[in-house]
Amino acid sequence: MIELLTLVLLFMVALLLRRFLNNWWPAWLHPLDILLPVVLIVTAQRVGTISVRPIFLWLLVIWFVIGLATSWRTFQGRKPVPYKNFILVFWRLSDLYWVGAYALAAIISVVVR
Repeated sequence: MIELLTLVLLFMVALLLRRFLNNWWPAWLHPLDILLPVVLIVTAQRVGTISVRPIFLWLLVIWFVIGLATSWRTFQGRKPVPYKNFILVFWRLSDLYWVGAYALAAIISVVVR
């Protein structure tokens, strides 16, 4: 529960910073993008509480596969792709993946109790 409150609080702070620093905030940076390292940590903690199996390692392997698929798909064309476009696509997919993994782990931990 404290993890979820931390994530929501950090997201709200990032939203407020984006609103107040409108002139200096990069347009391409979403507040959820800042939370990815924190989401990784809380997902590891949550998955560790629901299972002793190395589920988090499998989540990392799937994330690496997403990275490989993203890079293959992005650089598949003949024209050069700016690195910024690739990292933005990969980072956003990572946001979605890890928030989904955390939500699934949180639901499973509530059901198991």
